[in-house]
Amino acid sequence: MAQRQMEERVEGTEKELLSLKDMLLEMKKAVERLADEMKENHSYKKKEESGTTSDGSVMKLKGKMDETEPMTETNGTVTDRSKYKKLEMPMFLGENPESWVYRAEHFFEINNLPESEKVKVAVVSFGQDEVDWYRWSHNRKKVESWEDLKSRMFEFFRDSGQKSLGARLIRIQQDGSYNEYVKKFVTYSAPLPYMAESVLVDAFVTGLEPSLQAEVISRHPQTLEDCMREAASE
Repeated sequence: MAQRQMEERVEGTEKELLSLKDMLLEMKKAVERLADEMKENHSYKKKEESGTTSDGSVMKLKGKMDETEPMTETNGTVTDRSKYKKLEMPMFLGENPESWVYRAEHFFEINNLPESEKVKVAVVSFGQDEVDWYRWSHNRKKVESWEDLKSRMFEFFRDSGQKSLGARLIRIQQDGSYNEYVKKFVTYSAPLPYMAESVLVDAFVTGLEPSLQAEVISRHPQTLEDCMREAASE
């Protein structure tokens, strides 16, 4: 009886040892698999950091959206606006607000800025004195829109005594070279796209120095371009 019990115990112990051996083998395999996975993950991470896979193709980084270049269509023509992405908003330093606004509006159009963002972007491009003016003006009465800001800029930053663009153009006089006069005339008339042709012609000719003015009048030009051409030929 005792011998049988001993045999059963030995047999049970052997089974436990076999079971333990199998368990150790499974654990060994699991450790080996884990080591392989860690090695593979480390290798993948290095490839990911370099931005390439084993076949040399570019890898899309996790969590990063593919960048797409904005395309717009105007009158049936597709335009790639990405070529403008390096353009910067022009700085406004208190001079010639009409010219600055013209450039700013082109910047807004290129970047498809909504009306709600135009004032913020504009103020960021102001110089220190202009920012102080904006804060003062905004505190006095809230700036409601881009159109509101433009009108305030035109009112405040125009040269004293030249608040009316039309009056400034009509009073223009040649006080230097002809090329300087033309440049000034273009600057003064640029903000007045709806000015009548006859007014532009009269202003241009009247502002010329007397001898050049007489020469141009004697040739009876019909358009502003004719006047400029005749004056430049002298």
